[in-house]
Amino acid sequence: MNLPLDAVLLGESPVMVRLRRDIARLAPTAIPVLIEGETGTGKELVANALHALSGRRGAFVPVNVSTIPDGLFESQVFGHRRGAFSGAVVDQRGYFEEADSGTLFLDEVASAPLHWQPKLLRVLETKRFRSLGARNEGAADVRVVAAANVSLSAQVKARRFREDLYYRLCGDRLVVPALRERLEDIECLLEHYVRLASETLAASVRIAPQVAEALRTYSWPGNVRQLRTVVERAVIGVEGDTLTADDVRHVMARIAPIWSESVARPGEARELFAILERLRWDTGQVAQDLGVSRKTIYARIQRLGLAIPGKFHRRRAGVAVECVGCDAEVEEFDAGSRSVSSALVARESFVEQAYAAMPDRLQGIG
Repeated sequence: MNLPLDAVLLGESPVMVRLRRDIARLAPTAIPVLIEGETGTGKELVANALHALSGRRGAFVPVNVSTIPDGLFESQVFGHRRGAFSGAVVDQRGYFEEADSGTLFLDEVASAPLHWQPKLLRVLETKRFRSLGARNEGAADVRVVAAANVSLSAQVKARRFREDLYYRLCGDRLVVPALRERLEDIECLLEHYVRLASETLAASVRIAPQVAEALRTYSWPGNVRQLRTVVERAVIGVEGDTLTADDVRHVMARIAPIWSESVARPGEARELFAILERLRWDTGQVAQDLGVSRKTIYARIQRLGLAIPGKFHRRRAGVAVECVGCDAEVEEFDAGSRSVSSALVARESFVEQAYAAMPDRLQGIG
């Protein structure tokens, strides 16, 4: 990333001007930085900017902590040597070695289990680590930048995150604002995403004056990521050479329902189930298509009582569990009881019924 900051972190709102100024101040230093912000706000972009402006010669290595399997933490983070365990047929560098002389970006660091945290703390304090199967310790000149979509200090107070590790990660703190907190930046973001989509399609698309205003009326729970999804889909579906407010509203009605509603919409369970089936329960793809985070999709699945057919699901205290797509009723259990299995599932039949029951605006998604 060799572009100026204002060409990468777009927006002239006061919060974005201050964020760019803080990035430029912190980038040349070696202190660890904690980036906090909601899902979809662009935390990795901020981390990449810190690295690009730092002058460090090594690589920028992004790691999503939540995706590291529990039993493979040390192998992936610190590496392993051939023969360290069954299946270790070659030496494997860990993330710290890969990021030597560069920046290691630990995304979703709040998801790190407590039993991992002392190992991270030690390498941050000593700058040394031992790969699995290695006789001697190794060292790496790594700048660590971490990110969380929750308040890490609140996690410390709740005893879900070590206080000493928090202070090691938070040499300084950057907060990436939600899009709803900088709606004045919608217009420049709109122009940027339309230009990118137009270049991809090798087309020239103009923007009608009412489009930005239409976008500013929405709360954007998925933030900039969701805005980009909506704009790209709208440009793809535009008729003629001008993007209109109606084009945007049509896309938002199709792929950006208000997932933050506290009460489910009528028929929403069937709609979401049909989309999940069409995308083979790939929650990452569903989240991308709907312009929200995977965490939002999981929460919605749980709240609507959806369950993957044939899989186990748990009854929560005081909440009746509906197994959507099951022929037989789910056996009633007291609150806090064991997981129960659904009975036989008429999967294909249900999918056909669900798809037929969907509003026209949702058919064809995916």
